[in-house]
Amino acid sequence: MKSKPTIKQNNKIKLSKGITLWSLFLLVIAILVGFYAFQYNIGPFKGDKVGGLQDNHLRTISSTSNPHTLSFDFYGEHELNYEGKGVELYLDYYEGVSKTDSQLLTSISTEGQYNFSGLLFWVNPSERGRFV
Repeated sequence: MKSKPTIKQNNKIKLSKGITLWSLFLLVIAILVGFYAFQYNIGPFKGDKVGGLQDNHLRTISSTSNPHTLSFDFYGEHELNYEGKGVELYLDYYEGVSKTDSQLLTSISTEGQYNFSGLLFWVNPSERGRFV
């Protein structure tokens, strides 16, 4: 006949199961945080890319208080992480929900794959509200 486990043995089994479950839970959380940091180029995964921005994405920066923006009517600042042969930035005009016009602002192209990461600043000077 098998003897029943004592109270001390039951407590040890419960404690070891609890430690194992908490360890697995913390391991899963650590893996998820690491995957998030890798996806968004944070911490040790940043390298020469813009931190907090996924690969092949562009983020608009709104900063109207910079001194270099006072001399331009239309300008924009963007951060990008992109790997490819070139980048083209267009300005689209809309009336309501329909696009009426599209204007090429800037274009960068290379031979072969290149890692475009960093700040992209574009300006479009105007004269009395009209593009020159």
